[in-house]
Amino acid sequence: LKLQFLYFIGKRRRNMYDKATSLLLCGGLSAGFVASMYLRKESRQVGYDRDKIENIKWRLGGGTATAGCALAVVFKGGGALREIGLGEGQLLGIGQSFLLTSVLFAGVIREQIAYGLLDFPSVRALWPTTQQDYIVLRNYIVAPILEEIVFRGATLYLLTPHYAPRVYVPIAASSFALAHVHHLYLYLTSHNTPLAQSLLIVLSNFLVHSIFSLYSIFMYTHTSSLLAAALAHSLCNVLGAPSTYFLGLEDTSLKRQIGFGYLAGITGFFKLAQVLFY
Repeated sequence: LKLQFLYFIGKRRRNMYDKATSLLLCGGLSAGFVASMYLRKESRQVGYDRDKIENIKWRLGGGTATAGCALAVVFKGGGALREIGLGEGQLLGIGQSFLLTSVLFAGVIREQIAYGLLDFPSVRALWPTTQQDYIVLRNYIVAPILEEIVFRGATLYLLTPHYAPRVYVPIAASSFALAHVHHLYLYLTSHNTPLAQSLLIVLSNFLVHSIFSLYSIFMYTHTSSLLAAALAHSLCNVLGAPSTYFLGLEDTSLKRQIGFGYLAGITGFFKLAQVLFY
């Protein structure tokens, strides 16, 4: 596709902020998304459990507040919801996102079916009563929407008028990845993970989040739909990152099936994206 996914489709957005202010606001929103979690004293204590219901509620509240600030920044800059991908045409973009992501993750889906791990979240998480319901609500519904508003909608709205794609795409991708580096603190204090191992996990996660962010930017800019990007985000959270575990399987037939799924998924994704967008 000649790396066209790195280029914003359509006219570059304009806003009332200068370059320095736009960059500062991007950094502030990214930092605020993380800092809102640690404003609560319990979040800074050793043994903090991010999956407790009260901690999930606080995290969702802080994330919602930051997303609200991001929307306020957009409106203050003269923008509107349609300019961050919340206008008309959502249904088509959502369909394209679901189709492309499902094809791209064909190998992961086949692998999870083989291990009995494929389990899509239940709609009951929309009315959570148990801890698991709240975890599902956070990971697969609310967090993808809030993060797309902050790290794709508002961030690209601020950056695209001032920078070329080769600049604003890495900035947007790295800001999202950096917003997850704080997990290092949790590994060291709550999980008692050795420093070297914690750093390795965080660095690998940084790489994974950077790659995912590029995919989300691709989906967002090509569908002009923030909800399409949020759906791709949610599906990626459900399915997880690709692995090489299947290469060690003794079942040769299953190994070939999964490997074929990965190759077919990647090839099918680029072919289908070319049909849908080019």
